[in-house]
Amino acid sequence: MRFRDEVLVLVAKESGRNRVPKIAAPTVAQHRAMVQRRLIDAAEEIMRSGEPEKLTAGAVTAAAGIARNSIYRYVDSVDDLRGLVLARHLPAWIDAVAAELKTVEAPAERASSCGFARTCSRRPAPGTAG
Repeated sequence: MRFRDEVLVLVAKESGRNRVPKIAAPTVAQHRAMVQRRLIDAAEEIMRSGEPEKLTAGAVTAAAGIARNSIYRYVDSVDDLRGLVLARHLPAWIDAVAAELKTVEAPAERASSCGFARTCSRRPAPGTAG
């Protein structure tokens, strides 16, 4: 995204406005990361609400505090947000499954889905007590 950030500054200068677009972080890249994190947080909250059908661009941007049409500066689609929420938690889940499988000695049991089911049933959902 560095090229895009430099283009934003160049466009601002060439348009006669010798100022960088307003951002809420020391750099444009940090601002973009912060806003994307807020979008992912908002999407995750909606997905965990028990009503995942309410995951819309309007709902996410309202919760994240940005203009509705700005979402597409950070993600290509609402489906991308679903993937980013999953990507946030997938490494920890993989580690938990790997740790659980280390405790299983029988190859047949290791190959079965029992190891996966036990791991999933023991782990509380991230962000919940338990």
